[in-house]
Amino acid sequence: MKTDTAITTNDVSKVWVGCIGCYNEGTLVGKWMTADQVEEAWESDGGLTSAVCTKPLHEEWRIHDYDGPIASCYREEHPDIEELTSVMEMLDEDPDYAVAVMVLRDKYGEVTAEKLYDVGNEVIHIGYRMDLKDYFMEQAIDCGYIKEDDMMFSYIDWEWYAQNCMYDYSEYEYDGSLYIVPNY
Repeated sequence: MKTDTAITTNDVSKVWVGCIGCYNEGTLVGKWMTADQVEEAWESDGGLTSAVCTKPLHEEWRIHDYDGPIASCYREEHPDIEELTSVMEMLDEDPDYAVAVMVLRDKYGEVTAEKLYDVGNEVIHIGYRMDLKDYFMEQAIDCGYIKEDDMMFSYIDWEWYAQNCMYDYSEYEYDGSLYIVPNY
């Protein structure tokens, strides 16, 4: 039996690709693969099955499991491989794309590399320690709407201001950190 039992980390997206022919014969044969490994195997002569199985007539493959950031996006057994590897690479490159995945699931129900790129560029990372009130107060100061030494500064209800600003944003929490995304 040929199986890869390496422990994976949640920092890198991996998929467990298995041979359907071996599965039908009663053995579980496959291995965990990164985006680069999947892409390399897909472009090779034997395809994905040859990367996990050496039996000559076994040509069918299936993705049995997902690990890391990609696990929040895909559940399909036979996804579009080019799309899958693009999304895996984007998620591994920047954790803010994980929030974009949550947004795409909420708004569109599906995740594609093109939509992920567009939404990922709109994600605003508020941070671990900052709340919305502090963020929007800082934005008002940075944009020149008010100065901290202005006598009216202490009269502004920053909680209300942040709540009012949030009509244009959706709030997401990921890995203990706060993110906002524009609603347009």
